[in-house]
Amino acid sequence: MDVHSRKLARGLGRLLAVLLAICGIGLVLLIPAMIIAFVSPDMLAGDYTTRVNGQPFDPSQPLVAGTLLLMGIVFIAVAAFVLFKLRQVMATVAHGDPFVPVNATRLRAIAGGLGALLVAQSLGGLLVPPAVQIAARSEFHFNFGLFLATLVVLVLAEVFREGARLRADAEGTI
Repeated sequence: MDVHSRKLARGLGRLLAVLLAICGIGLVLLIPAMIIAFVSPDMLAGDYTTRVNGQPFDPSQPLVAGTLLLMGIVFIAVAAFVLFKLRQVMATVAHGDPFVPVNATRLRAIAGGLGALLVAQSLGGLLVPPAVQIAARSEFHFNFGLFLATLVVLVLAEVFREGARLRADAEGTI
């Protein structure tokens, strides 16, 4: 691997670290807000009643606010997991040794995280209370781009697995 490629890999690793830190900050802020929404909804009280899709909606209701925050926490947590695994893969790339068996496992975990986001996004809106469905404008929605990304990462995981196997075979014959 040339010097330019390693520099790029290290830069991407730093970018992933920043994004991971942003996810961490988001979780640190959202978790207490969700707890407050469920435990002490009076702290959210105010004149928030608006109309969403022509129906009255009060986002300060504990169930609505708490559920919306919980959905955000789940999405951020899965995103943080994916970013963490990507950062681990990029570390091996930066060291010039990407075709290690553990990267195939990491890529499969990333595909699992993307698949979990796909399922949560597609079905999550149908599993929440009606008031939250109105707020989030939830309905069944299939994200084909996320589906394709999940398949691409699964294929890459198999490519990495096979690359690691071929390298191990070549090292064994020398």
